[in-house]
Amino acid sequence: MTRAEYSNNSKPLEIAILGAGLVGAVAGIALSKLSNVNVTIYERSEKAREVGAWIGLTESSLQVLRELVDIDEIQRILYRGDQDGGYVKRHWKTDEILAVNLSSTTTDKRLKQARTHRVPLHNFLLSYVPEGIIKYGHSAKNVNVTKDRVDVSFDEKDPIHADLLVAADGIYSRTRRQFTGDTVQYKGAVAYRNVFPMELLKDIPNIPNDTSAWVKDGDIMFFSPLGLN
Repeated sequence: MTRAEYSNNSKPLEIAILGAGLVGAVAGIALSKLSNVNVTIYERSEKAREVGAWIGLTESSLQVLRELVDIDEIQRILYRGDQDGGYVKRHWKTDEILAVNLSSTTTDKRLKQARTHRVPLHNFLLSYVPEGIIKYGHSAKNVNVTKDRVDVSFDEKDPIHADLLVAADGIYSRTRRQFTGDTVQYKGAVAYRNVFPMELLKDIPNIPNDTSAWVKDGDIMFFSPLGLN
């Protein structure tokens, strides 16, 4: 369907999104702003749930979010520190700053790269998703694409039909594997992550107020506050 045909079509475009995580939430916010569409998000969990540790927001991602949410409001969950959001490389023993990597060139401080935690970011985005469009408890099992529509079947739920399907169902996406054959492969690198209250470090002096990485012989210890919950 061309843009002109879509604009003149009285029947709303049915858009289905698989997954209500970070990507699915953003897709739901953005696509719901289009005219003449019905957007529904299908999430396999029984309620809103996000896991994981920190996440970085680049200047380009914040520019996109500025079009979808209140860019001033999101600042309350972002962290940038003394280096204006840059990543600091430090000597593993002396703590000497070896380099500061700044990926932001903007003068708008609201758009400078920042860090936050996935859970408050997810909750913030969900507050902008139109009420009632997320259907929980829907685990996609199979997708069938025809000339006229997309059919999606679920585990223990009735199938649905849509004009457009957005697969945002995570790293273990059944849909992506169905069409691309992608598999999760071990690449030989191991990362251990933990999130804890900053007050646990209150007795350790001279902790830098920035996002730092201490490097030695290929091993990296990464540390960063994550903003407010």
